[in-house]
Order: sequence, then C-alpha cells, then structure tokens
Amino acid sequence: MVELFRKQPYVFATGDPITAVIFLVWNILIMLVDNILKPLLLGRGVDVPMAVIFLGAIGGMMLSGIVGLFIGAIVLALGYKLFQAWLVTGPAVNKPADAG
Repeated sequence: MVELFRKQPYVFATGDPITAVIFLVWNILIMLVDNILKPLLLGRGVDVPMAVIFLGAIGGMMLSGIVGLFIGAIVLALGYKLFQAWLVTGPAVNKPADAG
C-alpha cells in the first residue's frame, strides 16, 4: 500500500485534479479493505494450514501479479474453510416425499 501513496503526489502534480482525487479515494478504500478484511479472514483464530495460504499466495501471484499475492491467499483460505464446513455437515441429499 505504501507504493500507492508514493505515486499520489505525482498524480496531483502532473495530472488532472479530478483524476488525482479519484485516485486518492480509491487508494484509501483499498487500504481500508486490506487492513480490515485481511486480518479478519487470515487471523490467528483461523486454523488454515500454512501450505494452503502459501499455495494461494503463489497461485494468486501467478494469476494476477502482486495483487493476486494477497487475494489468492484469502480466496483459497475461504475455500478451504467452506470445504471443511461442507465435509462436517455433508452434502444435501434429496429425500423422497412420503407416498402415503
């Protein structure tokens, strides 16, 4: 996130003021999402194996670059937790209606 704020003075100095303000608002929103959601989703209370986080980070990096490094780990950790919850409850089975 720091590198985005390093570009901010450049945009204000060389670009259109409206574009610079939109860029500033975008940076603030992304910073808030990154600083709030990432700790919530990948906090110490979540029992996701380090291998799942590592594979998500590497896969995301290969798919989307530096942004994918963080997004991939979050998506794979959420997928892992959803899969674990699905295994505990079991798949939904269609029960036949009573005929009588």
